[in-house]
Amino acid sequence: MFRIGEKFSSCFIWFIYGLYFIFIAAILVFTVVGPEVEYFPLRMFIMVVAGILAIFLLLWLYNTKLKKPLEKVSHPTVVLILFLICLFVKLTIVFCFSVEPRVDYATFYNTAVSLSRGELPSNARYLALFPHIFGYSSFMSLFYKIFGTSYLIAPIVNAVLSSLSIFFFYYIGCCIISKTGGIFSCIIWIFLPSQSFYNIYVLSEPLYTLELLIAFSLIIFLSKRLAKTSYPICLGISILLALVLQLINMSRPIAYIPIIAFFLWFFLVCTDHFSIKKLLAKKAIIFAVMMTFFIIFSSLGNWFLEKKIGEAPATAPGYNIYVGFNEKSSGMWNQGDSALLYSYSDRPGWTAEQTQQQMLAEAKNRILYDNINFPNLFFQKFLILWVNDQSCIDYSSDVLPSVQNLRAICNAYYYILLLLNLIGICVAIRKKEKSAFFLICIFMVGLTLAQMLVEVAPRYHYSGLLTFTLVGSYCLAHLAQWMHSIPRKRKQNLSTKI
Repeated sequence: MFRIGEKFSSCFIWFIYGLYFIFIAAILVFTVVGPEVEYFPLRMFIMVVAGILAIFLLLWLYNTKLKKPLEKVSHPTVVLILFLICLFVKLTIVFCFSVEPRVDYATFYNTAVSLSRGELPSNARYLALFPHIFGYSSFMSLFYKIFGTSYLIAPIVNAVLSSLSIFFFYYIGCCIISKTGGIFSCIIWIFLPSQSFYNIYVLSEPLYTLELLIAFSLIIFLSKRLAKTSYPICLGISILLALVLQLINMSRPIAYIPIIAFFLWFFLVCTDHFSIKKLLAKKAIIFAVMMTFFIIFSSLGNWFLEKKIGEAPATAPGYNIYVGFNEKSSGMWNQGDSALLYSYSDRPGWTAEQTQQQMLAEAKNRILYDNINFPNLFFQKFLILWVNDQSCIDYSSDVLPSVQNLRAICNAYYYILLLLNLIGICVAIRKKEKSAFFLICIFMVGLTLAQMLVEVAPRYHYSGLLTFTLVGSYCLAHLAQWMHSIPRKRKQNLSTKI
């Protein structure tokens, strides 16, 4: 039984890493030689080459000048310095590139302002149809209530949330690789251009990405200490994890992706329970308690939303699935599908739940009877999701300065990060990596597959950037180790010749 479990686990690991490799390779190939070549102009090619050379220079400096001094500095000191640097960088971008909320961002802003004033939002039905809008808006309303309703409040909060992520990047990086990996993951995140520019908008991505990092940190912390930690502490952590997962769902309905990733890693990859039956029972109880409290917290969240807006929120994602299978719009938002949603929503006596259930029925009909070319649809959605990292600039291209240069900077950094991910996943395959590294990778695979079923937009890949950051740091840590070993190998070869 133990051998069968180990073999199945190994095959599953190879399968997920293989998918990850194919996804990254596909993005790079279709960007350089495919129809998306427009995203790879000459200026960006020069930036990519310069960036790769800069990486090797920085790794050399790290190995020769910084590594030993940093090893003597305590973890809290290192991460605090990185946090302050991150906060400075993110706030600088926020203050230099201020924009007025528009479209979806204006919806977040106006809803949050209404809630901060204790008023019933004018778009109560919209909030019932899409409850995650209320989640982020209610969070932001706390800050508007204290600091006023300036457009700058949300970007500043986003910058702080992005900077707080540093603590969890550092922890996860240290757990996956080493202190070097923790430092590199923070550095990648600090200077990730698209992430910095997303902060200038009123949007939920910085909040739920921080919550995702907290959830992954709790999962890793729990798994590392599972065998030696008492039941009450383990159950307490699982309840806290359930709360964080519900907070994610209130900002963006993607909590089931990390839940599934946790299950697969906990039971199929961390195979210590195959030889210790008591551990399997402990894992099962912990996961069951987490899911039970997640459902309880979800019910409480729905009750709170209904109390605030006067209508029960919809639980079915019918509209998002319906749009996701619109081949003409490549699964993106379009006026026709939106009009159909509101035609049902405006029917006398119809609730938000009835509307979404009807849209779910429409989605089934579209999938079964519209003669959809599924491979082509999924391929187009995949490209929309991952092919570039410039949507943070595109949303305000009419007001931001030097738009072409900003796009080139964002995409150049993104493609360098993808190259690092390609190398990193190859190293992980070679090492048969079973650590929390796998948990992070399966999240990105799950995010990609989930987006094939629902509405897609370029900015929906934002949370996937946390995976790219950690896998990129994994690659850099191993590159630094390899570069550090080269002089030693030369000395050994010379000594053997002599």
